[in-house]
Amino acid sequence: MMVQDKIIRLELGKEAPEFQAQSTSGPVWLKELAGTWVVLFSYVKDATSICTTQCVSFAEHQDVFKALGVRLLGLSVDSLESHRNWLAKLEKDLGTKLDFPLIADVDKNVARLYGLLDEERGTTVRGVFIIDPKSKLKFVAYYPARIAPNVEEVLRVLRELKKI
Repeated sequence: MMVQDKIIRLELGKEAPEFQAQSTSGPVWLKELAGTWVVLFSYVKDATSICTTQCVSFAEHQDVFKALGVRLLGLSVDSLESHRNWLAKLEKDLGTKLDFPLIADVDKNVARLYGLLDEERGTTVRGVFIIDPKSKLKFVAYYPARIAPNVEEVLRVLRELKKI
């Protein structure tokens, strides 16, 4: 993957790419999350059917992630305004409240750092990254646009990683 003339290769056990970005919960700086487990997941676009299903599934399990001491972060290249409008619609229409930040990556910097940018479409692809308390990548998975990650599988992998 090329980012500003640099090749970035994500490797398990290596440092997770550092970023600072705006989110629905204010600024998010990965460095400030050191000391805790983080699950960063990406989705294609706000307010689309599969992305809604994906984010609602993470929301339905957010108490489990919290109980495991894990911070959830969602990511797409949509704007903060788009995220907020979509979150309001999810709460109104489905009664679902996301208690985790959605990163607004309009400049696409985070998506590029994590190999999540579909350059042709200008959207993010689906991905899941598990980052340990020492900021090391412990799990990396990419998914086709039509397939959302299975949150139960993410939790299974996370539980196994926490045993190590």
